Amino acid sequence: MAFQLQINAGGNAYTDGNGNIWNADQAYLPGSWGYVNIDTSKTWSTTADIANTDNDPLYQTERWGNFSYLFDLPNGNYTVSLDFTELYWHAPGKRIFDVRIEGTTVIDDWDMYADIGYRTATSKVFMVNVTDGQLNIDFQASVDSAKVSAIKITGVHGAMAKRLAKNGGVMSAVPNDYGLSANYPNPFNPSTTIDYQLPEAANVKMVIYDLLGRQIRTLVDRNEEAGYHAISWDSRNENGMQVPAGIYILKLHANKYTAIRKMVLMK
Repeated sequence: MAFQLQINAGGNAYTDGNGNIWNADQAYLPGSWGYVNIDTSKTWSTTADIANTDNDPLYQTERWGNFSYLFDLPNGNYTVSLDFTELYWHAPGKRIFDVRIEGTTVIDDWDMYADIGYRTATSKVFMVNVTDGQLNIDFQASVDSAKVSAIKITGVHGAMAKRLAKNGGVMSAVPNDYGLSANYPNPFNPSTTIDYQLPEAANVKMVIYDLLGRQIRTLVDRNEEAGYHAISWDSRNENGMQVPAGIYILKLHANKYTAIRKMVLMK
């Protein structure tokens, strides 16, 4: 299973509407993860409603100041999702800050209120290659203080990892085009992984058929955010039964985009 870590910055453990568990914030522990103060950092919380999210509690807490988060984890490729909302200022120019990941500036002179307004949730997602066993995220303000509401780190592989290696150590996790990569491995037994990418939020449906056109399994049927995605198929049908060896057809529909791939299951 891919590495995944979710943190409710400045807050307690939280389970979101999809059942995902967000860890309570903590100071850095060697061999683990946590925040480290550059000069100082504090926490803030509110009970006010937050626009553009169904998970208000995740954005109602924050860590603010000038600080870093350190994550001791295996070398490899990861997506880093940073969640923000402005809980304090009501005007532009009051808070401006940078974010660096692995020493690369990924958010430069960001005026949060000018960009998203007051009490409105937003996420910024990046892909990063870690080569020294530690992922570093630095928050540094030029006006007032930097801040973050939540952090999510997920391991990536396959086509996404190859794209990251080609483009350098850190890159945006929002692609320019729709795409469906060949599954890997292929042929496979008993499971395979499918990578796909969305340049915008989309209604996504991914279905597997046999060569007679019979529907075998629906892998995805939901709205998804822009970005690089991956899902696995365990060669089972909708009833949880293993399907026989053979060629299967994978169809992806995302908004007006459609793509088809062949997958070979061997036994």
